[in-house]
Amino acid sequence: MKITDLKLRQLQGTMEYQGTLWEERGARPVDIYPAFRQQNAEDTVRKQFPSAGDNLYRVTQTFLTIETDEGISGIGEVTGGINVDALDVFLKSSEPLLIGESPFDIERFLDRFYRHQKLTRLLPFANNLSCGIEMALWDIVGKASNKPVHKLLGGKFHKEIDFFGFVQGREPEEMADHANQLFDEGFGIIYYKIGYSEREDIEITKKLRIRLGDEALLRPDANELYSEGEAKSLLIKIADYQIDWIEQPLGVYNVDGMALLRKMIPMRLAIDQGTNTLEEINRAINVQAADVYVVGFHETGGILGLKKAAAMLHAANLPLNRHGILGETGVSTLAALQILATIPNITDGNQVMHNLLAEDIVIDGLLTFNEGKIVVPERPGLGIELDRDRVEKFAQAYKKHGQYSVNPVHCD
Repeated sequence: MKITDLKLRQLQGTMEYQGTLWEERGARPVDIYPAFRQQNAEDTVRKQFPSAGDNLYRVTQTFLTIETDEGISGIGEVTGGINVDALDVFLKSSEPLLIGESPFDIERFLDRFYRHQKLTRLLPFANNLSCGIEMALWDIVGKASNKPVHKLLGGKFHKEIDFFGFVQGREPEEMADHANQLFDEGFGIIYYKIGYSEREDIEITKKLRIRLGDEALLRPDANELYSEGEAKSLLIKIADYQIDWIEQPLGVYNVDGMALLRKMIPMRLAIDQGTNTLEEINRAINVQAADVYVVGFHETGGILGLKKAAAMLHAANLPLNRHGILGETGVSTLAALQILATIPNITDGNQVMHNLLAEDIVIDGLLTFNEGKIVVPERPGLGIELDRDRVEKFAQAYKKHGQYSVNPVHCD
């Protein structure tokens, strides 16, 4: 079997949210500067996700398909809002590494890909594109072998994967309402953003704990917004609200500060933005920077990158929590299920974002939550089946509203 073609396909769907998306907006690392902290949702979130009608926001996502001479094709998702023109340039330059090659030689492709044009200097970009390509390759390999991908990666350690409930917003009462709804739906782990101010963060956390009682686990994410002293002060004050862990309170490169903070706070510390490469993970492990590592395959370059990261953490007796990407579809979630099923040291409450979409592009029934969990599929490949009517609808929406026209989607 040989690879014959690669295509980028960009679709536009909608994300559903009652009211103004994220109330005002979510906290961002750049908000340490007053000029940026003062920006409202019109300046931030709504530029990334423009309004598409009442309670609907436009989401644009890029997919990659790989075709073979035996008629078997694979699909992958490239996330993170990367310019599709830039992706197209890099994909075309990578074609000699794939066309005419076997889709089974994935490790060989990855090594050649990162040596090609010195892509190690553009790791966040390269890892995202590599992940999309590798997803599609594994999809082909699984279909050709008539096996789900997890059986090609060591088999299932877990029959189902546990996910969190993502509470959006900034207004404490509305956040508590949303958290209570998610908890009633079976999500026992509640993830929410902080980093606005110490007063606001305490009020949000207090309101969530009072509304949810003692059973729910709370996992706030501070998005790099605090110094060591600020983080210590806040986390000691909210410790009485039974925080399971705090995610990335310090800047992405302040790994030594994370290690110091970890010794001073009365809850687990999770690292996220500082785990984009295996080298970064290795350094964080060596300085004991965190108790939990939040890692995604789009950050580590794909399924094998995440598998290697998990093995490193397992050797250090540390857990891995899957990092999701806002705007991702069921394509990424289905791929994640296949790899997460094989990782012994995966945590509960992994990140998932496809359920924020008003409609997904995968067929109904492939991703069904039961008490916050999804059963790992047994379909060949990544288990993906696209809803062609929705794909065509989202493709037409993209042609109408999109900025680019690289490889427009067509269904045949």
